[in-house]
Amino acid sequence: MGCGVALKNKENLFIHSVKVFVGMRLHTILRDRACINVLKILYDNENLANKYSMLYDNMKSLLAIEEKAYTLLHLEKAGLISSEENGDGGLVLSITSKGKDFIDHFDKLIAVMSGNKTEHKAFHVEYSLTPMEQKVLTICSNIRSESGSEVPLKILTQKVYPRNKVETKTGSVSGYVKKLEKLNLITRKKKHNKVFFDVTDSGYRVVTRQTDENIKHSGHL
Repeated sequence: MGCGVALKNKENLFIHSVKVFVGMRLHTILRDRACINVLKILYDNENLANKYSMLYDNMKSLLAIEEKAYTLLHLEKAGLISSEENGDGGLVLSITSKGKDFIDHFDKLIAVMSGNKTEHKAFHVEYSLTPMEQKVLTICSNIRSESGSEVPLKILTQKVYPRNKVETKTGSVSGYVKKLEKLNLITRKKKHNKVFFDVTDSGYRVVTRQTDENIKHSGHL
């Protein structure tokens, strides 16, 4: 009986600790007005401008409230945004699914507090890729997920053009990847004179969305 009570107390203590931790993190986000504004800018950038990412400098130019030193850090730690450097050394930001859910609920809360009724809006964002660009991105994503490591140019070329000699098609694949790099869907690295590719969070989202669309389409055939 005493052991059961002790376990129950530990469970309650754990739940309390989790609530305190979540509460502190939420309080940090809500207390920093710049956090909400950054999320709104990235949210609108994806849902209204049909772009999955935004350069930090562009985001900052739209930020009407002064950003604090730890604003982006707090958002990243909370899992609301992701950031990565592009090939030019610039910082690229994108809002996560959790971040979009946060803004959706935040807007509903504002509407409730102001006495307005909320209307659910379903946003559909499309990325304009050619069939070959989509194919290269999807194959690269699959290899990355299966191997757990960056994808060599040679392997990617073999998968994209299985019936051709690798050396005759590496240039074509590099060209497609260059476009995907500009869209911040794939990153390129060079190690020991060999080229490797990785898929960004934005790239994975594009692949997932395309897969969902293909499933829906096949279901209506």
